[in-house]
Amino acid sequence: VTHGVNHTLPKEGEPVSSFMTKKVESISPDVDIFFIAGIFMRTSYRRLPVVENGKLIGQISRVNVLKGIRQYLIEKYNINR
Repeated sequence: VTHGVNHTLPKEGEPVSSFMTKKVESISPDVDIFFIAGIFMRTSYRRLPVVENGKLIGQISRVNVLKGIRQYLIEKYNINR
């Protein structure tokens, strides 16, 4: 099972557009971290671009979300690290 990955070797001079993801889902910087966790749970995405006013301002990864939720739980329930 290849899950849409292009396993052919690139030809010299072949543009990156031949290999890039064309339908990219992005999020705004004010999206709730639990909503982003839901996106990661229902997709195979590893990262999401963060876009504000049509400009890329960063990206968030699955690990970033896990760390953010962990920090939230530590603070909410006063858990000692």
